[in-house]
Amino acid sequence: MHLKLFRSSEIPADLNLFQNAEYDETAFAETFAVLAEHGNSYEIVEPSEAERDELVRAAWAWAVKTSTKVTHVFGTNSDKWQGIATYVPALYVYHESDDDPVGIYPHHVGDGYATIAAFLRSQRLGLAT
Repeated sequence: MHLKLFRSSEIPADLNLFQNAEYDETAFAETFAVLAEHGNSYEIVEPSEAERDELVRAAWAWAVKTSTKVTHVFGTNSDKWQGIATYVPALYVYHESDDDPVGIYPHHVGDGYATIAAFLRSQRLGLAT
């Protein structure tokens, strides 16, 4: 598995948003290191505007393919993607041999969110079994 955390150093994650619950880059770095010890890889990326446009395209394609709701996760009613990789960091999950993401966090699940923190916690716990 290859993980890419897209975020901005200039615009911090808005920790008041539910989709950013438990967002903690220090804890994430520790989890990335543990996952790397088990054959996974990761990158922390500060995307350009053009790269953010590509993130939107990939998120939209993934959402359609998986029937997962991502609208309003990364923005507002008037601009659904304005916060992607800025005040709403995004974690894209890839299989090593695939160019398209197999998972994107955060995203909607029921009435709540599947967050970056919850996904990374589940991956780390999975190593203990």
